[in-house]
Amino acid sequence: MAEKALLPVNGSDEQLLSRAHEDPAAGGAAFSLLMARYTPLVQSLAAQYSKADRDDLAQEGFLGLLAAMQTFQPQKAACFRTYATVCIRNRMISLLRRQHTQPACVQGPDDAAEVTLPDPASQLIDRESAAALHTKLRSVLSALEYKVLMLHLSSYSYEEIAQRLQIPVKAVDNAWQRVRRKCLSLLAPSA
Repeated sequence: MAEKALLPVNGSDEQLLSRAHEDPAAGGAAFSLLMARYTPLVQSLAAQYSKADRDDLAQEGFLGLLAAMQTFQPQKAACFRTYATVCIRNRMISLLRRQHTQPACVQGPDDAAEVTLPDPASQLIDRESAAALHTKLRSVLSALEYKVLMLHLSSYSYEEIAQRLQIPVKAVDNAWQRVRRKCLSLLAPSA
């Protein structure tokens, strides 16, 4: 019963985190309460990214949430929910990238002779396709959206992008969501 008195159960996430950092005895209960509050968000994001790896993504999302709880700085412009969502998403995306960039099998020394280089014609086609895509993106995206896309593709986190562009993390997230929508509409088949 004394624990409930320590924690503002109906308080904001920021209040819970502040109380947890000030009073280590209340920290575990605050973290548990925040985990319970954010479970639907973590599960929803995991379902958005993959139907098959949902449990692995959710687990990674909870690690991102835990990291957000430990590193959140209330004096920054973003509220905790925004910061936590970014941390959770980044953690899930990192897992997906690691899974897709790992080689399916490791080549032995005997397999080295089987490596084939792409022919110059296909390299030229790839470069022309990339240039066409680049031109199309430049025409569809705003200057901010384009910068956010380029930095995101260079593996910068939302926080790093916000710092480089001197804008709030929320503005980076909003720009990234617009980029995703516009890219999806470009890739959607025309009816």
